[in-house]
Amino acid sequence: PFPSSFWLREDTSSFTGFRVRIQPGASIPLNAAGPAAFNVDAINVMDGFSTLAPILFRLGAAASASFPFGARIDAKTLRPPAAGEEPWGPAALQISTDPRRSHTLLIDVATGSAETHWVEPDVSLDEYPRGTLIIMQPAKALKKNAHYIVAVRRVRDEASGELIAPTPVMDEFLRGMGASERQKVYDNTILRTLLGRMGWGKHEIQLTWDFRT
Repeated sequence: PFPSSFWLREDTSSFTGFRVRIQPGASIPLNAAGPAAFNVDAINVMDGFSTLAPILFRLGAAASASFPFGARIDAKTLRPPAAGEEPWGPAALQISTDPRRSHTLLIDVATGSAETHWVEPDVSLDEYPRGTLIIMQPAKALKKNAHYIVAVRRVRDEASGELIAPTPVMDEFLRGMGASERQKVYDNTILRTLLGRMGWGKHEIQLTWDFRT
C-alpha cells in the first residue's frame, strides 16, 4: 500500500519528526516509459505524505502467474449494498464514516474519527491482468502533521466470490508475529484503534496499515 509509514524514518530535524525514506529500486510505481529507475530524491526530502493524494493498495496474495500482484476483486464488495453503485454518491460517502457498516475506513488516530472517502478500482484493471489496484480518495484534504489508519474488510474475489484472505505478511501482523518495530505500531495503535474504538473484529480485517502527513 502507498502511502505507508513503512517508507518513513524518524528525523528530529523535520517539522513532523519524520522523513520519507524510499530506497532506490524499491517496489514503487514505475513511469510510463517502462522499468526505468524512479528518482526518489524529490520525495525523500518530504516530512510526510500528501494530504489529498489517492491512497493505493491491492488485496490478497498472488493468485496465479496471470495475477502476480494480488486478487482481482469484485468491485461491488468495496462497499455495502446500501451505499449504492456510485463510489462518490451521497450514500457511499455517508456510510464511509460508519464503522458498523463501511467495508473501508480512513481513521484520524488523534481523534479516533473516521474520515469521509470513496473507494474504486483503478481503470488499469482493464489494461493489465495484474489483480485489482484499488484507489481510496479522501473527500477533503487531510490534516497536516497527522497520523492516519487505513483498514479494509469484507471484499470478495471476483471469480470465486470468496472473501479475500490477508497476505502472509498481513496475517503475521494480525497474529502478533510481525517485524518487531512495526508490530508495536500494530499492537499499540492500529489494532487497538480498529478493535477498540471502531468495533471491528480481527478475524475480518483483510488489510490495514498507517501513514503520516
